[in-house]
Amino acid sequence: MVQNPQKFFFVLFYINFLLNKQMKYQYDSKDCSLVVAEFFINKLTDHKVSINDLKMQVSYQNEGISLGTLKNLLAKYNVKMDVFNCEPETFKKLEKSEFPLAAVIAKDNNQHMIVITKFDKNHIFCIDPFQGQIKYTWEQFFELFLKILVSFSLSNEKPDTQNHAQFGELKIKHNKIQIIMYLNKLIESILILLIPIVNRFILSELIPFNLGKHLIFITGTLCWLIVVQHIFKYIGEKILFEHLLKKANEKKLEILTTLRERNFFQINQINSTELINRINSVDTILLFKSNFGPLLMQNLLFLTIGILILFKTNIFLLLAIVFYCAILLIINFFILDKYDYFYKTQIQNNIQINALIEDFFNYVKGYTHVDFEMKLKNKIIQKTANNATINVQTHSFFTFVENLSNVIEILGPIIIISLGAFQIWSNKLNLVDLIFVLTASSILIRATKSFWPMLNLYNQFKIAKQLLGFFSFNLSSSNYMCTHNTIEIKEIQLSYLDFSYIQNSNNKNLNIQNLIIDQNTHLTGENGSGKTTLCGILTGNLKHQNGLFKVNDETIQPTECIAYKRASLYLSGELNLRNIKVSEYLQDLNTTHLFEISEKLNLQKLPQKIKSIYSKNVSDLSNGEKQIVNFLKSFEKRYSLVVFDEAFDNLSPDLFKEVKQLSQNILLNSLIIEVSHNQNYLFDHSKEVHLEGSFYQH
Repeated sequence: MVQNPQKFFFVLFYINFLLNKQMKYQYDSKDCSLVVAEFFINKLTDHKVSINDLKMQVSYQNEGISLGTLKNLLAKYNVKMDVFNCEPETFKKLEKSEFPLAAVIAKDNNQHMIVITKFDKNHIFCIDPFQGQIKYTWEQFFELFLKILVSFSLSNEKPDTQNHAQFGELKIKHNKIQIIMYLNKLIESILILLIPIVNRFILSELIPFNLGKHLIFITGTLCWLIVVQHIFKYIGEKILFEHLLKKANEKKLEILTTLRERNFFQINQINSTELINRINSVDTILLFKSNFGPLLMQNLLFLTIGILILFKTNIFLLLAIVFYCAILLIINFFILDKYDYFYKTQIQNNIQINALIEDFFNYVKGYTHVDFEMKLKNKIIQKTANNATINVQTHSFFTFVENLSNVIEILGPIIIISLGAFQIWSNKLNLVDLIFVLTASSILIRATKSFWPMLNLYNQFKIAKQLLGFFSFNLSSSNYMCTHNTIEIKEIQLSYLDFSYIQNSNNKNLNIQNLIIDQNTHLTGENGSGKTTLCGILTGNLKHQNGLFKVNDETIQPTECIAYKRASLYLSGELNLRNIKVSEYLQDLNTTHLFEISEKLNLQKLPQKIKSIYSKNVSDLSNGEKQIVNFLKSFEKRYSLVVFDEAFDNLSPDLFKEVKQLSQNILLNSLIIEVSHNQNYLFDHSKEVHLEGSFYQH
């Protein structure tokens, strides 16, 4: 069995290289500048970096990656980036030798970076990270151009590449299933190749001598083999589907359930939609690894046998069929190239229309101004009309090409028969051989028509491998093993501990020299000082990079210690859950006991509020009601450590007063850490720890 069959199909790689267009596509919404950076790094230097490597070295803002961040990233690879303003008149005077350059344009109300490769009198030729190669008229380009150009050149400084991220690889083994698929395709191929041979034998040996019994026996045997092969194919494909479904679910669940442990830095760089797209790439990789090798073997067999049969029969007809197959290849190549462009254009237009509809929908839900509402509506109408025009053009193009391809496929056999007739008249071929050639040519044509689907499958596999390669599949374990089944957290000590949201970054989001928490504590500090980050580390939600984390004078890694994570609870002012009822979220809460305590404390508003929201969906609650639900989570069981991170800033004074009163009766035996900019503390007389610029030293 061929372990890596794609290596043998060198033609596939060569044509794929021609289709590569030098620059990769972006698959995440904020990565256009990273794709441009990857293009210039690979073009100017000896470094061969991937987009996944670059993603792990930058921090994202709401709009994407800043030019300053991009400049610092490129400096690590010995590439100098210069940004300058450029008026349209100045742009027209640029020398052609200065290209390629990057330009910043407006796209979907955002800034978008593209590469300009060249220009002529009428057009500017670009590579768009989202669409690929495109061209603008001068007028179209200057409507989008934000008057910012970016140049790239080699720097004389020594590059710093020692901290590049290392990624694991998703390992999927299914050799037994591959054997079934190879056998399936091999048996199918043998039967298909037998058909022209059997036809020739029947025409040349059985029919002329009136051997009816032999004909019935051979035909019956062939039919029986075909039926058995299709039964085997059905069973094999059923087993394959069940296997792929099982494997895909296993790998997807493996990625999802280990996101925080294995891919904390990665998930901070993408949104939920991008995460889903990457996880679904498992399906494409499994499909490729299961089908590509057997398909490649089958089509190579068809090509080889088909060419040999035609070569032995009639070279002239062989050349005619090869020419015919070449025309089919060219048409399919044309379709594939245009389909790629139209597909990405359609995605872009749909994104724009969806954004406009979302703006319109959110606006009309409130109190509106009729003129602005009409403006939003007209935008949708105009964009939808433009999209419809593109759809009509796309449909017309593919309909025309499809009809042309059908005409060629119909005319092909007719032309071959006509050419064969001339060969018969020239005594270079007989009728039986002509029929044999027609049957054998179908094998060659079949292999030719499968070429582009295979290439498309390979391209999809490369994209899926890149998307999935963003994740790490190697679980790094700590040197500090946690063997406890339960932990009573009495004291936490942090020594020389630091943390960064970007992997291998020298810019730390938190730096704690020495901190001991052995009593209720208020964390204070300005916005951005690292209070929430410290809360995440203390509850085992964030993994620190360096330093010691001790609990009760024992060093542990809290993210890997299940007992510690079960003993601690982090609660913030947010609760982002959809289609989850409050009763389901608080399924372990003893409401009867809670209401008994509330009655003893003479609490009125809080019990009423709890009863009114208990059967609702979490997504239907107000911010204050969500904070009450979060607060109740701390009463489901006794936690050794409870962290309230701005958990009550949306509560009314009366409700917070009752929450505070209830807490001081139930949470007395827990270690409480609180963060509140509004001074809404449950326990007033707590130790204060002040963070200054993400730094703390006791």
